[in-house]
Amino acid sequence: MLKNTKIKDIAFSSDKVGSSYGGNESYIKYNDTNIDISTILVSYNFLDFFGIKVINGRNFTQSDEINKVGTYIMSKMVMDKNSITLGDPVLDYEKNTINIIGICNNSQITNMKTKLRPYLFFVQENNPFIKLENTYIKVSENSEEIRQYIKDCYKKTDPSISVEITYLTDEIEAIYTDENTSKQIMQAFSLIAIIIALVGVFGLVSFDTKYRRKEIGLRRINGATITNILSMFSSSYIKIMLISFVLSVPLVYYCISQWLEDFPYRIEIYWWVFALALLLVFVLTILISATQTISAAKKNPIESLKNE
Repeated sequence: MLKNTKIKDIAFSSDKVGSSYGGNESYIKYNDTNIDISTILVSYNFLDFFGIKVINGRNFTQSDEINKVGTYIMSKMVMDKNSITLGDPVLDYEKNTINIIGICNNSQITNMKTKLRPYLFFVQENNPFIKLENTYIKVSENSEEIRQYIKDCYKKTDPSISVEITYLTDEIEAIYTDENTSKQIMQAFSLIAIIIALVGVFGLVSFDTKYRRKEIGLRRINGATITNILSMFSSSYIKIMLISFVLSVPLVYYCISQWLEDFPYRIEIYWWVFALALLLVFVLTILISATQTISAAKKNPIESLKNE
């Protein structure tokens, strides 16, 4: 495949990057303690292919792939949680000493719906239980010509083989379809709720000022200023708004907390988000009430006192 200049690099692994599985669940033994870990058989260039840096020791080399015993690199999470240093004797589940040659950065091999796991990457010649079933190919362009070339290369190896080619970016995007759909639905309903709230406030203020027009006229005749009338009307709306806010915040906080519990990685619910929402509603309420109240207060008091 690499004879084609449009193919930049190729790597292999036993488990699919971006899936929810992400490795064979196993354990290693260190100081008589079993450590749960996910093991992944990879090609020697797998870590470089995906930009996973080795921070201690060395990376795999092509010569490691002819090692029948296996050569291993563990993620930093294993070292941090268990105080393992490079060179310490570590046993596999069959109590055989494994050759750990390096420590790599923690990497999210699975999708973000799954919590970060400790990994043990290894290369080995002809592992009887695990095969390199997934091929990753970096290409310089997305074209049908490249896809057909890849299929032809496989057919030359085995004419009966069935080849399925997908783009990793498309697969990862598809994983989060539900979240994207939920986001769009939430945005739509939030917009509708805001519009309904604004229409409700506008209708309430309009009705209130019209219903109390005679009161406004009498107050104006008795020397009340527009500011006094505006303050009187706005205070009642602000009280309603504050009561609604106090009643709604615990319910909203509970619902959001329950929803976020489904995600291993989630944002914090900060208090300033609620404060910002309160400020926004406060400003909109004052603007709407001020517009309607000032308009009613500026009318001729004599006209307001006339019977319809």
